[in-house]
Amino acid sequence: MIFGEGIARENCLLDMGVSSGVLEKAGTWILYKTDRLGQGREQARIYLKENLPFADQLEKAIRAKVLGGAVDETAAEPKTVAKEKETPKMTKSVKV
Repeated sequence: MIFGEGIARENCLLDMGVSSGVLEKAGTWILYKTDRLGQGREQARIYLKENLPFADQLEKAIRAKVLGGAVDETAAEPKTVAKEKETPKMTKSVKV
């Protein structure tokens, strides 16, 4: 969690990438194949935040590794949820 931002997608990608073996930690560097994402977690997070196409590519690689096969392209897209109509709240009437 990042103050003012909430849950950071980039941090989730870093955690899942390292635990699944898609990303590698070499000292303080975080690597994807032979590319250095950044020295330290915060620099790697900033790199992913500034390079969204690369972050999307990394997410697909992680999903393929974790799920064990081809990844559905629509799985990464956010789904919209229809809002239910709000029912008016009943208030108690007080007799004076």
